[in-house]
Amino acid sequence: MGQLLADDGFFARLPSVTAPYTIIAGTAGRTGPGSLFGAEPNDGIVAVSETLLGAGERPVLVDTHHTFMMNHRDVRAAILRALY
Repeated sequence: MGQLLADDGFFARLPSVTAPYTIIAGTAGRTGPGSLFGAEPNDGIVAVSETLLGAGERPVLVDTHHTFMMNHRDVRAAILRALY
C-alpha cells in the first residue's frame, strides 16, 4: 500500500463508497513551524483532509496519534456508535 500512496491514478480508479461509513481522524500530530502538515490538523502520519472522501464530510476527530488510534477509548466509542 505504501507504494500506491504516491499513485494518484490508483485512487482515481477506486469505486465510490456506497455503504454507510464513519471517518475517524487523529489530531495529536505536530502542527505549525517545522511540521510537514503546516497548520493542518493531523495524526502525525495522515492529515485530517486526507481522510475525507467528499465535500461536506465531518470526521470524528480524536486527540491521538496514528499509531495509537486503534486503542483510544474515543475511537472505540465512535465505532460502537456507528455500529449500533
